[in-house]
Amino acid sequence: MVYVYDTMERHVFRFGKNSIALIIPKKWADANGVMPSSTVFLDEGDRGNLTVSARSSRREEVEIDAKPDTNPIFLSRWVGLRYMGGTGRLRIYSAKGITQKQVDGVSKKINEECPGFQITSQSNNDIVIEDFTDIQEVDIEKVILRIRALMHDSPN
Repeated sequence: MVYVYDTMERHVFRFGKNSIALIIPKKWADANGVMPSSTVFLDEGDRGNLTVSARSSRREEVEIDAKPDTNPIFLSRWVGLRYMGGTGRLRIYSAKGITQKQVDGVSKKINEECPGFQITSQSNNDIVIEDFTDIQEVDIEKVILRIRALMHDSPN
């Protein structure tokens, strides 16, 4: 949800011994789910302007080139580490194809240890994994495509 505010003058005040603070508008905080102890993100523009956002605009996207002989345990650990690091999108690809053992290892890791991660796309040559913990960023079309793929692959 985006609210456009007129330019607001805000006063900066001392906070503790070595910090200063700025009060943000309650209307903006409520609209963006920001509460006491929430984290907000600050981006500095080229001209020194500061942008405050409720979520990071720098959701990391990471890729790995998997060979057919890449150990499935290595790939599953790679996914787990990226999950813990807050990565928003992962892609495992291989020009020679991803093996079923690799797919099974990654799927097992996601299901058992990575709540919020979902495989959103899968083919013989790549697996795309996305973090669905921030529901505002979910692409419903990708979810529908994934459900169709799972239904197609189902033994029933």
